[in-house]
Amino acid sequence: MVRRIASLIAKIFKLVRARGTYAENGVYIWKEGRYVKQNIDREKELFSNADYYLIYFHNNLCPSCRKFYPLFENALKSVGNEFTRILHIKVVCDWFTTKCTDPVARKLFMLFNVTATPKLLLVKIGLDGSIHVVRDIIDDLGTSIFSHEHISRALINLTGKNVSGIGGEEPR
Repeated sequence: MVRRIASLIAKIFKLVRARGTYAENGVYIWKEGRYVKQNIDREKELFSNADYYLIYFHNNLCPSCRKFYPLFENALKSVGNEFTRILHIKVVCDWFTTKCTDPVARKLFMLFNVTATPKLLLVKIGLDGSIHVVRDIIDDLGTSIFSHEHISRALINLTGKNVSGIGGEEPR
């Protein structure tokens, strides 16, 4: 029975890779219209570049993540430049912390207690370096999660309510 389950998981994994929705496990930062994989040793290295972070948690084997991610990426391409004070991060594992080859990505899944994906958090870093989750944007989107128009509008509305002057200043 265990071999059969392992075989099914391997087949699903191959299908995910074949469809082009697979991303290497790790941490990515949004730069110039796309996510770029970062080579970091500790999660603290991430949280020194800005006051606010939009963190997207993605599981390669999650059907909802595979459906949501292309819509989210298109929304970022269309409205992402409006958020000069927010650093966009994508954290990728194959399946939460149980199947994750990147130690920093695994640690971030644990740090933010990610038990369901897709997860999109607006996070603020305090002056003392403390991390505060301001908003769980996926929860706020509700059933409109799979609409590009709703995602774009929600990103502007939900982050704008919590980050003053989103278009004004450069990240610290």
